[in-house]
Amino acid sequence: MKKTPKRTLTAIAKALIAFAKRHYLPDGNQESKLFSPSDKAPQRAHYKVDYSIDALFENRSIVPFPKKKNFNQMLFELMDQNDDFDEVAFYTHIHITRSNWSKLKSNDDMLPKKPTMFKLLIGFRLKIDEAETFLASAGYAFNHSDYFDLIIYSAIMNEIYDLDEIDTALEHYAKKTLFSL
Repeated sequence: MKKTPKRTLTAIAKALIAFAKRHYLPDGNQESKLFSPSDKAPQRAHYKVDYSIDALFENRSIVPFPKKKNFNQMLFELMDQNDDFDEVAFYTHIHITRSNWSKLKSNDDMLPKKPTMFKLLIGFRLKIDEAETFLASAGYAFNHSDYFDLIIYSAIMNEIYDLDEIDTALEHYAKKTLFSL
């Protein structure tokens, strides 16, 4: 194993000390708690650090990421956008069973499988940016190296929502279907 030069270690130590002063000494006047005046070696701190989320963002100008909508919130939002939305006609049209549809709506923790997500994208007739957002809410993304995903992506991009046309393309190129048995 190669030895690290002493000046590199000194530079790393100085960077760590500067980081500690900047992030763990809120008012900058508490150096006596970390360093003794006689030697420059750090000593053990005599105060307790609060690692809670509130303490992390309390005196900082850091803004946490905004919370994104989860799958269920987006599903209900899409259903509410259409005033005359008929659930039974919708889930039968895109070949989702009643029990699976009920689980999707009622269980906040349940995330559908990727083929079910594709059925929902086609059923709701989403544009490509909406489709990518909806897929991301369930933890998925289009895989551009998979024929199945590429055909669904292409269908949404070209606003082709005919189930038979999509299934024909899937059967021809990906050798599996989405809507037919």
